Amino acid sequence: MIHPRLSALLAPCLLLLGASLVTAGPYDELDALLKRHVNREGLVDYGALKAKDQQTLERVVAKLAKVDAHKLAGAAKKAYWINVYNAVTLRAIVERYPVKSIKDLNSKGYDVWKDYRFGKKKRSLNEIEHKILRPMGDPRIHAAIVCASVGCPPLRPEAYRPEKLDAQLDDNVRVWLASTTRGLKVEGSTAKVSQIFNWFGKDFGEGSKRAHLKWIMRYAPKDLAAKLSPDMKVDYLEWDWALNEQKR
Repeated sequence: MIHPRLSALLAPCLLLLGASLVTAGPYDELDALLKRHVNREGLVDYGALKAKDQQTLERVVAKLAKVDAHKLAGAAKKAYWINVYNAVTLRAIVERYPVKSIKDLNSKGYDVWKDYRFGKKKRSLNEIEHKILRPMGDPRIHAAIVCASVGCPPLRPEAYRPEKLDAQLDDNVRVWLASTTRGLKVEGSTAKVSQIFNWFGKDFGEGSKRAHLKWIMRYAPKDLAAKLSPDMKVDYLEWDWALNEQKR
């Protein structure tokens, strides 16, 4: 049995070891790719991504698939699967681009979230989201995984890194809630929030609208947070399934 003090000393080393399993390769390439093709609004230049970097994206996904995720824990595991989800979603779009919506990838008997696969274990996007990431108990992941739609939180123009994951996730939540079309809009005594709080309500506390507002108040821009209270009426923003594409 490892002594508690030794365990505490080893924990940071293990985190760095887990991070080093992936950051040297695919994270650096993914980071550069996102910086080239994702703007400050989190919108993607899919045309340029397909024309100039489709092979790079394929290489990144292939490298991610070679990582032994069982050796990852904590922030290293969370960052890895968020990056996987976003990279695989980008690959799915690029393979069929031009499309107007990720829903255009679906056809009779085929569902991109259930049937598009990643890695040796053939994980689906649904499995990554609902079986791996959500059970980690961090609702901020909803601001980080992006389903290639305008209604989604903005895609971060950099890869997620274990050593700064908390700061990245906090920032993404703040950016998301600052959007009146994607995250939060206050109209009088009503707070209109993303459908994500409707679909995955239990992830944000006990699942009540009051709990959702309290969580939102922690991250909302100061001017919006000042207008919020836990007892406000809650409604939901209309979800836009249009592709999260930069306008030319």
